[in-house]
Amino acid sequence: MAITKELVPIWREILRLPNVLSEPFLIFGCQDICGPDIPEDFRFKDVKELLLSKGVKDIKTLDLFDGRADLKYDMNMPVPQNENEKYGVLLDIGCLEHIFDTRQCVENCLKMVRPGGLYILTTAVKGCYGHGLHTFNPEGIIEALGLNGFEIVYLKYYTSDGKPLEDPSYGEDVGIWIVSKKIRSFDKLAIPQQKAWREARQNIGPKDARFSVKSAARAILRACWKKLNDLKYAIKRFLD
Repeated sequence: MAITKELVPIWREILRLPNVLSEPFLIFGCQDICGPDIPEDFRFKDVKELLLSKGVKDIKTLDLFDGRADLKYDMNMPVPQNENEKYGVLLDIGCLEHIFDTRQCVENCLKMVRPGGLYILTTAVKGCYGHGLHTFNPEGIIEALGLNGFEIVYLKYYTSDGKPLEDPSYGEDVGIWIVSKKIRSFDKLAIPQQKAWREARQNIGPKDARFSVKSAARAILRACWKKLNDLKYAIKRFLD
């Protein structure tokens, strides 16, 4: 995903966070800055040039297909051991959804960040049909970070036109921005389980049919409520 003028306000917020310009700095994907009306402070060819202008010197790019990249790893596969805990910042602004084996990709990214370093991610969490191979439930990303020793220091949802959202349910093509700090190392990736199913199934026994019926009813009511909110959001967007 390239940086466009719509995303500049989010970038400005993130660049003000502590340690976000730490080195070595790894950019996942050769990320361009493009489109009309780019603000003057972002008028650079790509993210690497932007970071150089901020004083970051030790920068590498990772991309299997782009000839400009310094590193050419297939993130569907484990990266070399010597890349683990090497980087002060790993920045992924829209590559994860293009990797088929997202579990392996997430493990690679989290392991490549050193303790105290930052993992910065933006990816699609609603809509974005055909953009990548995946659109994610934010719950899975957030829980994966927590289970594997990362603390979230910044989280924001936004629409494709850069509008911030409190709840991603009320947008159409929605992405998430996360900045997370590595608090501890891990050996094997801890896998998150979806909370709704985990809680619904914890206490169900073979004779507990009433609980199952209640759970199903609650799920139907939640779905109806969500559809109603989607309709309200669509009407509001139309009137605006």
